[in-house]
Amino acid sequence: MQTDLSSRCKILFIDDLIETPEYPLREELDLLRQSNKYNITVKTDLDSLTDAAGYDLIICDNHGIGIKICGRSGNGISLLKQLTGEFPGKRYVMLSNKDIKINRLESFSKLSTKISVWDKDKLSAAYNNNGQGGLIEHVKKEVDRTLNPIVRWKEIRRSFVVNTNINLHDLARIEEAYIKSIIKNRPQLYEKATARLSSLDDNSHINSYLKATKYIIEFTITILSII
Repeated sequence: MQTDLSSRCKILFIDDLIETPEYPLREELDLLRQSNKYNITVKTDLDSLTDAAGYDLIICDNHGIGIKICGRSGNGISLLKQLTGEFPGKRYVMLSNKDIKINRLESFSKLSTKISVWDKDKLSAAYNNNGQGGLIEHVKKEVDRTLNPIVRWKEIRRSFVVNTNINLHDLARIEEAYIKSIIKNRPQLYEKATARLSSLDDNSHINSYLKATKYIIEFTITILSII
C-alpha cells in the first residue's frame, strides 16, 4: 500500500501510562504522531465501547485498562473481548511485557481477525539498539495489513472455513460479493448476496464474520475513493 494512505487508517493507542514521561515507547510514539503519516489518537482507557467506534486499528496495553468497562478486575484481554464482540471488523494489537498466546485463549479462538501481540520490552530494546524492529516498524506493517483487502479477506475466509459449518457454495458467493462490492463501489451488492445467510441462526459465528466482512468492504471503498 502507498505510504500516503497510511494516515487514512485511524489508530487508537490505549495505555494507562501512555502520557507519562517514562513511557517506554514514548520516543517512537512521538515520532509516529509527528510524522503526519499516521493518524494516531491516545487514550489512557475507554469510558465506553463507543469510544473505539471511529478507529480501524486498536492497540492496547494489558494492564491498568479496561476497568471502566469491565470492572475492577478488568484488563486489556477483557477489554479486547468486549471490543471484538462489538466491532469484529477492526484490527487489534495487544501490548504486553510478556509473551501472551492470546489466540489460544478460548475468548478469542473464533475471531474473524488475528490479534497480534507485541512485547513492549522487546520493542523498546530493538529501537534503542539499532532503530529497527521497534514500534515504528510494527505499526507500519500492521497498518499495511489493515489497508490490504486481500489480506483481510484471507483472514475472514479462514475463519468461515475453520469455525463454521458454511458450505463451499455459500463461501464462494460471499467471496464473489466481497470482490464485486469493492470493485463496483456498491456495498449493497454484498448485503443482497448475504441476506439469506445473515438470517440463519444455526451458527452464531457466521453473522459475526458477515458483519466483519461488511465493515471491511465499507472501509476499503472509503480508502479507494481517495486514490
